[in-house]
Amino acid sequence: MSRAAERLKLVIDGGPPRCPACNNWLEFGTDRQGQTMAHCPCGYKAYVERRTGKREPKAGGSEG
Repeated sequence: MSRAAERLKLVIDGGPPRCPACNNWLEFGTDRQGQTMAHCPCGYKAYVERRTGKREPKAGGSEG
């Protein structure tokens, strides 16, 4: 396979997430307690929720 064909398989990173208020790039930092916080120069601030990587069990489904 050629190198050009190999590069076509790569997924391009979209960069950091954007602010929901003004659509600028969000910046990340930590507060005094060590919690990760997203903020924007427009004044938007939010704490970043941590994901465990565990999947939620399906509700109402029968197993087996």
